[in-house]
Amino acid sequence: MTKDIQQIKILLVDEHPENLQLLSDILGTQGYQVQKVTSGQSAINEALNLTPDLILLNILMPEMDGYEVYQGLKANKKTQNIPIIFLGNINQLPKNVNFLQLGADYITKPLRSEEVLVRVQNQLTLQKLQKQLKEQNEQLEVALAQLKLLASKTGVNEASWKDCLLVETALKASERKYRHLVETSQDIIWSLDIFGRITFVNSAVKRVCGYEPKEIIGRSWFDFILPEQVARVQAIFECLLDGEPIFQYEITCVAQDSRLLHLMLNAIALRNEDNLVIGVTGTASDITEHKRVEQALQANTIKLRNYNLVLTQLAKNQLLYQGDLKAALSAITEAGAKNIAVERASVWLYDETATHIQCLDLFYESQNQHSEGFSLSASDYPAYFHALQQDELIAADDAYSDPRTQEFSESYLAPLCITSMLDIPIRLGGKTVGVLCLEAVGVAHPWTLEDENFARSLGHLVSLSLEARERQRAEAAHRASEEKLASAFRSSPDPIALATFPKARYIEVNDSFCRLFGYSRSQIIGRTNKELNIWVNQEECTFLAQFLQHTKAIRNYEVDFRTANGEVKTALFSAEMIDIDGQQYVLGTAKDITERKQAENESRLLLLTSQAITRAIDVDSALVTVLRLICNTISWDFGEAWIPSHDGTVLAHSLVCYAEESRLEAFCRKSQNFNFAMGVGLPGRIWQRRQPEWIEDVSHIMQPVFLRSPQAAEVGLKAGFGVPILSGSEVLAVLIFFKRSAAPIDKRLLLLVGAVAAQLGGLIQRKVAESAHRQSEERLELALEGSDLGLWDWNLRSGKIYRDWRWQKMLGYTDHEIADNQQAIEQLIHPEDLPKVNSLLDVHFQGTSLVYEVEFRMRCSSGEWKWIQSRGQVVERDEQGKPLRMTGTHKDITERKALEREIALREARLNAFFSSAPLGMNILDNQLRFVQVNEQLADIHEIPQIDHIGKTIHEVLPQIAPIVAPLCEQVMLTGQPILNLEISGLLPKQPDTIRHFLASYFPIPGGDDRPSSVGTVLMEISDRKYAELALQESQRRYQLLAEASPVCIFHADINGKALYLNQRWSEITGLTLEESLGKAWANALHPDDRDRVLNLWYKAAAQAKPCKSEHRFLRPDGTVIWVISQALPEIGENGEIQGYIGTITDISERKLSEEALRESAEREKAITQVIQRMRQTLDLETIFAATTQELRQVLNCDRVIVYRFNPRWSGEFVAESVGEGWISLIEEHNNDPNLTEGALEDGRCVLSMLDITDIHNEYIQGAGFRCVSDIYEAGLDSRYIQLLERFQAKAYIIVPILYGKGLWGLLASYQNSSPRQWKTGEVNIVVQIGNQLGVALQQAQLLAQTQRQSQALQETVIAADAANHAKSEFLANMSHELRTPLNAILGFTQIMSRDNSLSSEHQDNLAIINRAGEHLLGLINDILEMSKIEAGRTTLNISSFDLVRLLENLEEMLRFRATSKNLQLIFEYAANIPQYVQTDESRLRQVLLNLLGNAIKFTDIGSVTLRVAMVDKGEFSQFLIFEVQDTGAGISPQEIDLLFEAFGQTETGRTSQQGTGLGLAISRKYIQLMGGDITVNSTLGLGSTFTFDIEIALAESGEIQPKQTQHQVIGLASEQKEYRILVVDDVIDNRLVLVRLLTSIGFAVREAGNGQEAIAQWMKWQPHLVFMDMRMPIMDGYEATRVIKTREMMHGNNAQSIIIALTANAFEEQREAMITAGCDDLINKPFREEQILEQLSKYLGVQYLYQEESNQVINADQQTQEQNLTPDNLLPLLSQMSNEWVAEVYNAAAQCSDDLILQLIEQMPSENTNIQIFLTDLANNFQFEKIMELASTVINK
Repeated sequence: MTKDIQQIKILLVDEHPENLQLLSDILGTQGYQVQKVTSGQSAINEALNLTPDLILLNILMPEMDGYEVYQGLKANKKTQNIPIIFLGNINQLPKNVNFLQLGADYITKPLRSEEVLVRVQNQLTLQKLQKQLKEQNEQLEVALAQLKLLASKTGVNEASWKDCLLVETALKASERKYRHLVETSQDIIWSLDIFGRITFVNSAVKRVCGYEPKEIIGRSWFDFILPEQVARVQAIFECLLDGEPIFQYEITCVAQDSRLLHLMLNAIALRNEDNLVIGVTGTASDITEHKRVEQALQANTIKLRNYNLVLTQLAKNQLLYQGDLKAALSAITEAGAKNIAVERASVWLYDETATHIQCLDLFYESQNQHSEGFSLSASDYPAYFHALQQDELIAADDAYSDPRTQEFSESYLAPLCITSMLDIPIRLGGKTVGVLCLEAVGVAHPWTLEDENFARSLGHLVSLSLEARERQRAEAAHRASEEKLASAFRSSPDPIALATFPKARYIEVNDSFCRLFGYSRSQIIGRTNKELNIWVNQEECTFLAQFLQHTKAIRNYEVDFRTANGEVKTALFSAEMIDIDGQQYVLGTAKDITERKQAENESRLLLLTSQAITRAIDVDSALVTVLRLICNTISWDFGEAWIPSHDGTVLAHSLVCYAEESRLEAFCRKSQNFNFAMGVGLPGRIWQRRQPEWIEDVSHIMQPVFLRSPQAAEVGLKAGFGVPILSGSEVLAVLIFFKRSAAPIDKRLLLLVGAVAAQLGGLIQRKVAESAHRQSEERLELALEGSDLGLWDWNLRSGKIYRDWRWQKMLGYTDHEIADNQQAIEQLIHPEDLPKVNSLLDVHFQGTSLVYEVEFRMRCSSGEWKWIQSRGQVVERDEQGKPLRMTGTHKDITERKALEREIALREARLNAFFSSAPLGMNILDNQLRFVQVNEQLADIHEIPQIDHIGKTIHEVLPQIAPIVAPLCEQVMLTGQPILNLEISGLLPKQPDTIRHFLASYFPIPGGDDRPSSVGTVLMEISDRKYAELALQESQRRYQLLAEASPVCIFHADINGKALYLNQRWSEITGLTLEESLGKAWANALHPDDRDRVLNLWYKAAAQAKPCKSEHRFLRPDGTVIWVISQALPEIGENGEIQGYIGTITDISERKLSEEALRESAEREKAITQVIQRMRQTLDLETIFAATTQELRQVLNCDRVIVYRFNPRWSGEFVAESVGEGWISLIEEHNNDPNLTEGALEDGRCVLSMLDITDIHNEYIQGAGFRCVSDIYEAGLDSRYIQLLERFQAKAYIIVPILYGKGLWGLLASYQNSSPRQWKTGEVNIVVQIGNQLGVALQQAQLLAQTQRQSQALQETVIAADAANHAKSEFLANMSHELRTPLNAILGFTQIMSRDNSLSSEHQDNLAIINRAGEHLLGLINDILEMSKIEAGRTTLNISSFDLVRLLENLEEMLRFRATSKNLQLIFEYAANIPQYVQTDESRLRQVLLNLLGNAIKFTDIGSVTLRVAMVDKGEFSQFLIFEVQDTGAGISPQEIDLLFEAFGQTETGRTSQQGTGLGLAISRKYIQLMGGDITVNSTLGLGSTFTFDIEIALAESGEIQPKQTQHQVIGLASEQKEYRILVVDDVIDNRLVLVRLLTSIGFAVREAGNGQEAIAQWMKWQPHLVFMDMRMPIMDGYEATRVIKTREMMHGNNAQSIIIALTANAFEEQREAMITAGCDDLINKPFREEQILEQLSKYLGVQYLYQEESNQVINADQQTQEQNLTPDNLLPLLSQMSNEWVAEVYNAAAQCSDDLILQLIEQMPSENTNIQIFLTDLANNFQFEKIMELASTVINK
């Protein structure tokens, strides 16, 4: 039986682990079982244990080499038959050993997977064949014994039987030879009778067609031919019956699986002894793959040609270079879809964040239309975006299974029926900017290499189009930057200067520069750095100049400058080198950081001391380092430490101090004699009070306040202070510091040193704990040293498991290789054993078992499994009995387990052998009763096994028992076996059929060594008997097929001698059989192929492998014949190769067609490759060099040159590729400038040379070229021939290179060695490449133009960047400076409004202040928002909301404004608009308010209408369209362009004197952010219509967050803890706002003026929440936040303080910096009361008491009255006032004076309450235009 490959065991032997791993990987992937050892002795042991099927053995190994291992294995009966393959370098084989004679194969190093797999397979096959041969030999021996027995019974002597056997053997050999010749043929060999019925077919038909031979024998061969070919094949069959042979005739047939097969037939007629045709025989070769390749090559050739033509046309299309990206992409996507034959082609580009790609153009081929606007997110499709960023081409034939595209399946592929995707990354500026996507729909599209290359070229064209667009954008940006540069340069808050380099003479400076340095502009311009003496460190200035010259830029380099008055300031210096008209300049900026630097120097001490404490070995070393750092940082002279004594009664000197000078060390020594009791002296008081203390001058302080005054006076110490080191309430030490000068108390210094002392307290406690832990570990290690078992200790509370070194050594692991937890241990336990281990652990934990004991397997570090016996016991439990700690031991029991397994394995093998043996086996007792019967014997008897047991042989087999019973009795009697005895007889189930068997009987000894039973082995040989009768007929048939085959069949020995050739050999080679036998057949080989063919033969023979080759025969008449030879090895009876049997088929016609097709394909590929190289660069020198080199290799010619014409036909060589041994024309031309004079300087000569008559027409059509095979036969001008001779040319192809409509130059290919007949395909290559060079010239011109423009842009881009930076800084400062005072204004109005005791007048005044502040804040926000938009910093806040509710609120809000002007306000909704949507609600409301407000403002008569509708713009995109239409005055065409410009206003807007001119500009930016755009259509006198669209997503009602009504907070709810709130702000007013607000509500509040004070308050008070301003002197909020958060982490505070940033900055990057610094949230200044209270509730869970709205009904009534006021009833009331009063109101509104309007309202009679309230509301909300409209109406009446 053939072994399944997964059952084959292979032993690998090599001392190099890398070789073992490589072999293991190669064989493991094929399913082999692999075992590895690294030494010879291990190999012998493993072979005895494993009994592998094959051994791979390294030859050269230390200690015991491969040959010694081989001898050891062959000496043992158990391993002597295991095949061996040696590994090694063939040159290193021992000279005295012939490995082939040993019967071993070898594999050479370095190892190659193909060779390893082939040799392993061959050796396993050889082993299988040897086993079969052995079995056949045994069967022959049995047959001989049977013949002898039969002869003795019938009287035939032995000699006669030997003669019969010899005849039979010869007959078998002959039949086997011809059968082998036919059956091993790679081609189908067949025969037909005269009726076309198949009479024979060999086994090759199964491999080729899928039919078993018996399935088709007897059927008509026309059944298998395509119907349309039957008539033609019938005619061929008739010719064959007429005796005409056919050769290489192609037909198409149908395989069993319905595949179409292409077969090549060779056939001849079969004749009998009377020479009559009795049938047809022939061969059929499968050429299906060849036809497929041929068709594919033809298709690819056509495809490549079409692709190249399309690319050429596209590259010439000027749309690609004019910046019209939409038109360019449309052309490219159409070309992609139509030429690759896919449904969809699209171009997608990344957005600015590189997180989305947006579709710019999508072409549908079937609909012939384009679309755009779709987008994909990287978060939704991470694998796809990752592949794009790796610049990876994605060719997914099955987009659903490709890992890069399968994530599109549900959302993209399935809805659009996309099956295949080809995506090409688009590169621009060295990075991926987008993707070109080609998508097949419905049917899968297998992408070819040609498709991929074509798509790459399209991607390059997209890049060119993008470059053209970027060029236009750069030009526009260049113009805009120039306009902005001047104003930004002047207005920048940071100093900016422009100076020459390297002299540093100032050309221009801004006002900030002059202010910083204290000079006027006239004092600076024209002077140098040295003259102004600005640099404090001149060496640093020189270094930076050199650094700038190398790097071209400096960013934020910290330097010191000197101002005009000599003050030194620290600044961050940035500079860039720019080049203008060849002169180098430096553009520099500086940011003054003097104050910040001072704060940083003071706070750096915290970081240094923290690091020193962490790295300290012990407490003393930490104290020394800390004292030194503190003294150096604060510039004090002496520091010391005092430690409480062991009994805690006094403070003693720690013997640790720091002294700046040696004199101070004497003071330290004297101090060591002092001890301080608690409360005595400076150290004692600090000890007692646990608080720092400061003495301004110790020399003026007497005892007992300062006990060491005399000693301090001796060394000049004066100021002193001390701080305690605390651990909880315990003082661990006291630090004292002295200075030689008196100093007043410095709280900042005390806080700083106090923080260091707090750190040191933690260190002392940690060091004590570390010492105790170290002692514990040492004791445990001593205990473990005394044990010889692997110990473990499991802390069940922490999950940590300790293992000693013996435990680790047992498994081969190092200390840190395994984690110390249960999970790591479980990963080492064999998965099959883990449940048992856990179960026994649970039993022990429950107390059921006193001792835990289990045996299981664990994985060693080598990967092997060891058996471990683990014993343990719980040693600690808690009060509930839950185990807390468990200890135990591990013991290695692997050897014991292996012995047990071996015993069980042997017993299992014995039983398995009996039950699964392929022979019938049984055991009979001494009464001949069946004791045991295997299944095979039961099948032979056709009686179930159970029916045998206990019955005698006579009962079970009465027919055959008389023969078998005596034999069994003889064995029982003699004790000798009877082997291989043939018996025949009838069986009960088949009484009419004689069965033949080969039987053996052997004794089975009993207890007394006498036979107790008989064993029988039975093999049926009936089939062999029946096969002998068919042998002669088979031999005759196969001989006839071999002799009559239309293909050559041969038989050769191992040395390549031809033993047999059929007649077809002579027909192919022209040689007779007689002159070809032996080795003479090799004379027919073509001389160029002879060595190759013979080497293939000998190599195959050496490896006993099949031999196959394609080569040529050279017939005696000189004809070359191409053939394919295929041969299989013939294995002899001894298992060794005897020779080869094979076929030779004429394939000459096929080779000729293949060669022609291949040449065509190679040409097209060459053209594609050259074009691809061109598309990768626009550098002409690179293009020309690469093109000439590639073209010369493709044509295999001697020289290719590019020649450029100058005016008047002179010119020069610009590129050349020349073969070795030929002169360089470029060098010749350089040496002789007149080289081409007289030959190429005449235009008519050039035309003649190109064979062109009409230069204009033929150049434009690209048809001009000249092909000359022999320059002397072409009738050329003599001057030209002389020039060609100097060129060494004998033949050439010249084509023109056209640039536009003119001749730029020539592309020439020369053959120098001899004349050459140029092929048409070669000429086409040169012509096409000449055309492509013309395209490259046009593209290079564009590149040059782009570079010139880029250079112009480069001159100003750096300055523009600096200006933009200055602008950003200015905006940030403006935001802070404007918002900060507004915070105080709005904050105090909110606080004061809480006071119910204020009069209504004061309340009104507060409301006016608040509204004015809010109005000013809105204007500031508009300006800042516009700046953020221009800087690209504005983002959307996407949320779900009720769209219908939003529109209804807008309508309610604007209804009165429209009614007051007698205007109709109309809101129209389409039926399909969704109620719930997702977009930025706030931005949408702002846009609609602006557009509707403008429409009402500028419309006097008629209506204002809002229309809303929804449209779909693609499969995944929904858009809302809004249209605002009015009947106002309209806008002139000249002013429409001003509408959306910042600060731009129309004449109507300027006349109204209202607004900033930012509303529409901001609205447009918001709309673009939301995925749409806005347009306007206006007619003067008729009105305007503004239309915009935005992209939305649909939402559900459950996603909408309900808005709750807020009531005023009046206090804290009852039963709440006291909340501590810290307010940090350098501006007192801002602090006061928060302090008063929070105190009034009931919070405990403290305040701090900078970051240092905040840290001190935080340490003392531990507030629940901190409101932290971020811009403060000394230490800003960023640093303070980082310090607080760091200390919380170091001390492990559970209750951490919440930090809310207060910022007046409007930019997002500063907000991100605040969160990064550690702030939990942030609030913008100016803030509202509800924002503060909401954050407190959010983070602290504060609950409030709210004021009840008692006057809700009154307010509602009043509001209803106000809403009911209309112009119809409002104007009569207003008309009651005098015209003078109305005119004053109009003038006050025109002046935007709300105060004047309110004063005029007070003059109105008291009965006009409604109109007073109405006008007051308009004034308070600054609706001056409404007031003017009402007043104007009254006056005009």
